[in-house]
Amino acid sequence: MRHLREGSCKAPPKIGSSAPSREAYKYPVIPDPHIRVMALTRLFSALAEITGAALIARSRSLEQAVAVNAVLGTIGPLVLTFTTVVGLWGLAERLPWPRLAAVLTGLGLILWGIKK
Repeated sequence: MRHLREGSCKAPPKIGSSAPSREAYKYPVIPDPHIRVMALTRLFSALAEITGAALIARSRSLEQAVAVNAVLGTIGPLVLTFTTVVGLWGLAERLPWPRLAAVLTGLGLILWGIKK
């Protein structure tokens, strides 16, 4: 009970609980803007996929279901391309040009493989 003898009226902290420091509130949850954009893009893509799945489940005809599926099929590669470009934009100053070219070539091959 030393803390009470010194004139402090605060209760002792509970064992195992630690309050976050003031510095923890200075930064957002995701400090890197490139990571934030990539995560939000993927979240919106997931929302579109879930909405598309609900539309397919509620569709009355096979033609409507195939049309929704076709739209969802085009969203996937666009999201992949966008998130890769944003990630490479963030890494552009840290990676050498040959590695960036290799990643872009790999992305192009993925998109080419999806197209065929």
